[in-house]
Parts: sequence; structure tokens; C-alpha cells
Amino acid sequence: MKNQKTNRFFVYGIIIVAIIAAGIFWWKTQAPALP
Repeated sequence: MKNQKTNRFFVYGIIIVAIIAAGIFWWKTQAPALP
């Protein structure tokens, strides 16, 4: 059970990082003048 809960938290972490990375990539494409 503890291993399954850790795995779920790990998956959620990857999803959050992927969303943040996609948001940064979208922001860069919308405003390429940003550093």
C-alpha cells in the first residue's frame, strides 16, 4: 500500500512538472523576446 501511494505521488509530480514545462514553452512561444 505504501509503495502504491508513493508511486501515485511520483506520477502526480511528473504530471505537474510536465504542465509547468508546457506552460513555460507556451509562454516562450507567445513572448520570444523574454530572456
